[in-house]
Amino acid sequence: MRKFILLLTACLLAFCGCSSIPDDGSSEVISVYYLTSDESGKSLGYEVFTPDASLPVDGRIDEILRRMKNPMNENNRSLIPEGVEVKEVRVFGSTVVVSFGGEKLDLMDDLDRSLLSAGVTLSLGGVSEIGYVRVADGRANPFFMNGDAILLDDEDLRLSVFELTVYTVDRENNTLEDQQISVISENDELDPQLVVSDMLDGRFGSAAPFEGRMDVRSISKPNERGVVRAEIFVPVEMGLKGYEADLHALVNSLCSCRGVEYVAVTINGRVPSERGIEGCDIPMAFNDTYLEEPQFDQ
Repeated sequence: MRKFILLLTACLLAFCGCSSIPDDGSSEVISVYYLTSDESGKSLGYEVFTPDASLPVDGRIDEILRRMKNPMNENNRSLIPEGVEVKEVRVFGSTVVVSFGGEKLDLMDDLDRSLLSAGVTLSLGGVSEIGYVRVADGRANPFFMNGDAILLDDEDLRLSVFELTVYTVDRENNTLEDQQISVISENDELDPQLVVSDMLDGRFGSAAPFEGRMDVRSISKPNERGVVRAEIFVPVEMGLKGYEADLHALVNSLCSCRGVEYVAVTINGRVPSERGIEGCDIPMAFNDTYLEEPQFDQ
């Protein structure tokens, strides 16, 4: 396993000087980094910020990146210049990928890009769930970074991309539609829970199972018989009678994962029939009953 520490990283961290991340025992306090100027010249400095603890990790990341654009101290300057914007943030496992774009991105020189990468990494590194940050800024080989090192290759941080079919609900016709998605994982085996989490990220809107309002409590790995146990939560005010297609959308999607043959679902700790969905209390296999009929040109 090769891990190289760039001299540039040491220089960037040295810029921080006395502006190291404060350790007050609170994981909610984040040091957000900027380019600052004082009598000794330019350096990386930080402002302390407390993100909303009720937000999920991607929400806290968005808050931190927005704060990086708007320093409070007049001596601090954002490392994200005007004309450069955050295009996409993807979180999977303990790794976050931040992609930048914008009309002015190509005008940034290597030093400014490196300062941007270091500032983003140091700022997001204060989030307890994050181990590595990848900053994609248009360079051919973006780096994986944390507060201690930059990885010039990803031999020790392999990311797997899984292409698979999941199922959403056509509300008008009460049928299932197949959708192709890509799921990124740090592991060689795809975690079924990661598949459902991606389905509920908002991309499918109300076509997602249970209108996207369900919450995943736990999804097990398949056992020796290929059975997965899925515990989900659906708001109690939702009357689930007539939501059979939604349950099959969930089951069929999970059956797209390798090794999954059957899915046993509980809803709010109860078997589906107790919430109004009949005939689904036993472990279920892939079912094509609700699939749309293929359309052929006349």
